[in-house]
Amino acid sequence: MLLNNRVLILSLGLIFSIFCNAQKKVDLNPVKEVSKVTLKGKYEHKYYALSSKSSTIYKVNGPGVISLNVRVRVEEGLKSEPFKIKVIKNNKHIDIYEVPALTVGNLKFKSQKLPGAPTKYYRLDIPVEPGKNTYKIYKYQPEPRVYVKAYYTPFSKPQWKDLKSKKVLASSNIQFTKSGRVSNYYELNRKTNQFLFNFNGSDYLRIIVRPKFSYSMLDEILVKLKLTNLNTGEEKIYRINSKRTSSAIFVNDKKNAVGVSSTLYLEMKPEDVGSTFKLELISGCKKAAVKVSENVKGIKR
Repeated sequence: MLLNNRVLILSLGLIFSIFCNAQKKVDLNPVKEVSKVTLKGKYEHKYYALSSKSSTIYKVNGPGVISLNVRVRVEEGLKSEPFKIKVIKNNKHIDIYEVPALTVGNLKFKSQKLPGAPTKYYRLDIPVEPGKNTYKIYKYQPEPRVYVKAYYTPFSKPQWKDLKSKKVLASSNIQFTKSGRVSNYYELNRKTNQFLFNFNGSDYLRIIVRPKFSYSMLDEILVKLKLTNLNTGEEKIYRINSKRTSSAIFVNDKKNAVGVSSTLYLEMKPEDVGSTFKLELISGCKKAAVKVSENVKGIKR
């Protein structure tokens, strides 16, 4: 009897732990909208219209996932044609999502001025990387009339561990002029060195890059980096834009100005664990200060 009670207590404790650690989905309202409508059924729901010219904008802190419920206004008894939605992430990356034909659902438009009926919803899941993110959402073509409602499910925050280079690299100390705080980076030289490291983390790799600006360079540059998995040979090129900044200085380098930092969050596959990677600076500047970190805490989704 005592053993059964102990098992019951342990089981209830496990259920309570799972419940407490579950990530809660919340309504996500846009910071910029085109227009909105109200749909009614058992409850009322606010949906936001998509335009092919003007964006509907959402801002979130990742990691997590945006779930977008998509509906179309159609004539009674008809169904919509397949169409596409365009999502621009942080003004850099564009994703195109396809929405299939949808049939009329159970909800109605609250306004009598809107002809037709809303379809059943189709859900799009948009992954959100760590950090601050801005998503601009458009319908890809003028027709049909599209409305969306967004939810956001946050995941647990990463826990970062800075990685050391397996090859000897010069250090590059950066001091922030306002706080006086000093942060240590490695120096990448375009011609002579590489950052070699082993990935033993979980889910994400973070790369922070600050180009070194000589005083003869332009005030804004495009920098290219290459990351190679030496175990598989897979290569990826990453492009970042940077400007020189007055908010930080190199402690032991008066000949170069510090560039504004750019952060890359790279989603890693389970098979990447244990692999050796090589990070190279391939164009844009001669030198850059870099910091590479891995997430050491599994992301709760």
